[in-house]
Amino acid sequence: MVVDSASGHTWQYRSRNCADGVSVNLEAVDLNLLVSLGHLLEHRNVSMAALRAGVSQSTMSYRLNQLRKVLDDPLLVRAGREMTRTPLADALLPRVNKALAASRDVFSATAEVVESPDRLSHRIATTDFEGIVLLERYSERFGEGTDLRVVFPGWTTYERLAKGFYDLLVIPELGPSLPLPDEVIRKMADMRCEVLFEDRWVAVVHRRSSLATRPVTPMAFAEADHVLLTILEHERSVVDDVLEAMGLNRRVALTVPTFIQAYRAALEMNMVAILPRSFAQRMGDARAVLIEAPIPAPPLRVCMYWHPHLDEVDRHQLLRARMRAIASEVSQLGA
Repeated sequence: MVVDSASGHTWQYRSRNCADGVSVNLEAVDLNLLVSLGHLLEHRNVSMAALRAGVSQSTMSYRLNQLRKVLDDPLLVRAGREMTRTPLADALLPRVNKALAASRDVFSATAEVVESPDRLSHRIATTDFEGIVLLERYSERFGEGTDLRVVFPGWTTYERLAKGFYDLLVIPELGPSLPLPDEVIRKMADMRCEVLFEDRWVAVVHRRSSLATRPVTPMAFAEADHVLLTILEHERSVVDDVLEAMGLNRRVALTVPTFIQAYRAALEMNMVAILPRSFAQRMGDARAVLIEAPIPAPPLRVCMYWHPHLDEVDRHQLLRARMRAIASEVSQLGA
C-alpha cells in the first residue's frame, strides 16, 4: 500500500515484474500516453513533464491518473519535497525510452531505409571540424553498410535534438564566451553529454608569414590580422577572453562561419587562424605552419550529445561505441 501525500489517494497494488507476461489490449489504450509516461518517469515532476510535452499541467496530471489506472501503480510518489519513482516505474523507464526511440525511427524512416533494412542510417549535426576529423575517419572505417546524414548545427538544432530528429550532436564544448539562450540551456540540460576527446588550439599561418619565422610574443600575436570563426553567429571566442585577461585585444580582419574557411583565409590572405590542432593537421596543406599560440588558452573539448530515449537503442549504442573508437584514434595521433 502506498499513500500519495499530494492527493491523499491510497494505492493498493501488487509488486510486479515487467516481464511477468501480463497482456494489455493496446486498442483500449491511448498510445499518446506513452510519450507522457516517458516525460513523467524521466523528470519525476508533473510541471516539468507538461512543459516538455507542450501541454498544461492539468492535462499532464490527468494523463498521470490515466497511466496509474492502466498500470495499476502510482508510478510517482511523494518523498519529502520531491517525487520518486516506484519500483515498477524504475523498471519501466528503460523500456519506455526504447519504445519511444523505436517509434521515432518508424515515423522518421525514409524510403531508402525501408527498402534497405540491413543498412544503418544515422543523422548527425556537427561542424566541418568534427566532420573532417571524426566523420571522415568514421566513413573510412565503418562506411560500408552505413549512411550518414550530416547537417551543420544552428540555433534550432538543440530543439530538433530534443525532439529526436538527430541521433547525435557533435560540437566543441561551448564555454562562457559563447552564452546560450535560456531556452537552449534548458533543452541541453536534459540531453546526455559525453566528452569524446580533448584538443589544443594552434595558430595557423602561411609559411612565409613573419610569425612563422620568429618567436611570437602575445603583443605580436594580437597585432596580426586575425580571421575569426563565428560559431552560431557569435563574434567572440575563448581566445578573446584570454587576451582580454592579459589586457590585449586582437585585430579581427575577417569573420567566417566555418573552420575550413578560416583555414583557407589564413593561407590565402596571410592571416592568423586559431584552430584545433587535429583539424589543422588533417587539412595537411604544405603552405601551412602550425605554431603554439603564445597565450594560455584552455584545451578544446569535443562532445557528443544525444537524447536519453536513445540510451538503450542497439543501433545508437553501436554508433556511440564507434564514435568513441574514432575519437580514441584522433587522441592517439596527438589531438
